[in-house]
Amino acid sequence: MMKQYLILAVLCQAAALACAQSAPAARGDASAAKFVCGGVGQDEQEKFKHDAASHNALVTFATPGGAYVAGVDVKVSDSGGKLLTQGRCEGPLMLLDVPGSGRFRIDAAYGGQQQGKDVQLGGSTPARISFVWNAR
Repeated sequence: MMKQYLILAVLCQAAALACAQSAPAARGDASAAKFVCGGVGQDEQEKFKHDAASHNALVTFATPGGAYVAGVDVKVSDSGGKLLTQGRCEGPLMLLDVPGSGRFRIDAAYGGQQQGKDVQLGGSTPARISFVWNAR
């Protein structure tokens, strides 16, 4: 019985690691933004929240009741509208790094609903940004 729990625990951890993904900038492109998504499971959520201090922003995707959502399509643009990165977050948390500092636009889509936020990033304190969708 204990062996079955151990195997289950290992499989759950492997699944959580598989869900964490990143959208790296093009090689050598210093003008691109980078992000990594995850937060599947309590341990990974705690790690993301701890690691937020070394990133420009921690972005959270949730419902009004506080339940996390995943499968969010994200685009990050600079103040001039230039697309810096885009991808899909298969976890409810996103750590974001942008080139330089200033105003940026984060557009997110989930369940047929789209939202956008203009944010100030790149300061000494990481921003905490939340996108909240009504569950469908």
